[in-house]
Amino acid sequence: MLNSLQLRRVPSLALLALAIGCANESASLSADADNPPAPDAVASDTASPRPDTSSPSGDVAPPELSPPPPDLVGPPETTGDAEEPLIEPVCEGIFTPREHVVRPDQTFRRGPYLQSVLDDSAVIVWHMGGPSPKAQGCVVYEVDHSTHEACTAADEHGQFVVRLTDLPPESPVDYRVRVMLSSEEGEPEPALLVAGPFRFESAAPHERPMRLLVFADAHANETSMRAISEAALAAGVHGAIGVGDLVNEPEEDQWDSFFEGLRALGHLVPFWPVIGNHERLHESYFRSFVVPGAAPPPHEPGLFYAARQGNVWFAALHLYEFHLSAIGGGYPTPQVAWLREQLTSPEARLARWRFLLIHEPPYAQGWGRCDHYRGEVSLRQVLVPLAAELGVHAIFSGHVHGFEQGERDDVLLVTTGGAGGNPDIPCDPFDGLPDPWLTIYEKHYTLVTAECDRLRIEAIALDGTPLAVVETDSTR
Repeated sequence: MLNSLQLRRVPSLALLALAIGCANESASLSADADNPPAPDAVASDTASPRPDTSSPSGDVAPPELSPPPPDLVGPPETTGDAEEPLIEPVCEGIFTPREHVVRPDQTFRRGPYLQSVLDDSAVIVWHMGGPSPKAQGCVVYEVDHSTHEACTAADEHGQFVVRLTDLPPESPVDYRVRVMLSSEEGEPEPALLVAGPFRFESAAPHERPMRLLVFADAHANETSMRAISEAALAAGVHGAIGVGDLVNEPEEDQWDSFFEGLRALGHLVPFWPVIGNHERLHESYFRSFVVPGAAPPPHEPGLFYAARQGNVWFAALHLYEFHLSAIGGGYPTPQVAWLREQLTSPEARLARWRFLLIHEPPYAQGWGRCDHYRGEVSLRQVLVPLAAELGVHAIFSGHVHGFEQGERDDVLLVTTGGAGGNPDIPCDPFDGLPDPWLTIYEKHYTLVTAECDRLRIEAIALDGTPLAVVETDSTR
């Protein structure tokens, strides 16, 4: 249950009973995907309304979506009489901010940046900026006073992906990245490029308190992302989560801008992505990130996945199958069935805090134009009840360019879409919106501090001004 909630500013709005229920997007790639903000608005600090191109509907599934094919759904779920054994979460220690040593580095076009840092392994990615068929890339790293090296060749895009294995848990890892550009007879001597040294820490095996940066809707705004990265490192975060719309269009120059803003942070803590509608299911998104993917073929594995960081377990999700599940009367699509299985697993049940991450929100009050977008009905019908049933503490989303927060059935609902796009505007509340529902439409990021007995969620403006604080000691 929510213990305390403070806001710097909450607009005063009259409640309206609407004849039409909550609006929904027609599909996961709709909303503002066909009418994105103008390129100059992406990096601008001047707010302007964002057009809403989604299709109005009532509290029913979108009519233009046909019933899901049989191979996407299973039989209705049944429950037996046997009770599952009770799994109690465990938490150890007190929260301690991570100390980061920032070393500016511009050796490579992107990175190096950390991916999938677990208690025994990590992935390091960097990009040369173009095909490098003669390049050999290595990570030289020291852990427990022992030096190791892992090497690979660049892919056809000039990107290196190196996996470090057999790491001891909760241990500092000092690393450098180097690339040897080979030469042939008559060519200049081979060049050696070196980035680092940097330090990260392998994930804790036990339920250690964590602090995570959570943001959404960066829209390739390099200036905003640089400010957020610097603030997050100063706050001692252990990891970062981007809840969709990292770029405005999945083009190489926009990915360059996003990763440039993330550069200092990416050297030192793992970044966990969630796909948004502006990524458009493009292969550049899946190529850029290495996550413990769970999606079955024909999907890209990284479309949805789950991970554990200290005392936090989270699942990154994609919207479309929740639409299909809602149309099918709650039939479990592969992603919905997978999520239920994950939430009942020991990995999730032993975590002190459980989060779900999805770009589009189940409820939305603000939008670029106050005409009809009110969040995703299918998430209210499928995801929120599943979260309440299986002990999820919070659902984080973006899509709306602002901070919105409420609660439904003891599940915190947090929208934090203020990282880079122009802020949306407040619209009238509607019938069915959780009450109270708090809104602030400014550029911001969110710090989530997961202690053993308390979850603290702080929305902070890019200039460092506190906007909102939400705390809970839920024991679900």
